[in-house]
Amino acid sequence: MFPKPTPPVTATLALVRQSSDDLVEEADRFEQVAMARYRTSRDLDDIAEAAQRRAEAIARLEHSLRRVHPEAA
Repeated sequence: MFPKPTPPVTATLALVRQSSDDLVEEADRFEQVAMARYRTSRDLDDIAEAAQRRAEAIARLEHSLRRVHPEAA
């Protein structure tokens, strides 16, 4: 339903492939910053499910309103 944003991990992977411990530390820090900017997929799934339930509830309310007050439609 919603696009899943992905952190820019390409640079992180490039740094991790190098042997320097300093570069590995830099990659870890970069990944932490990137992950802090994006929600996890599970969070997005929860948001999508909540939005779906809300949309269904609104549709039910609108349908009930049209049945009780047809002139409101």
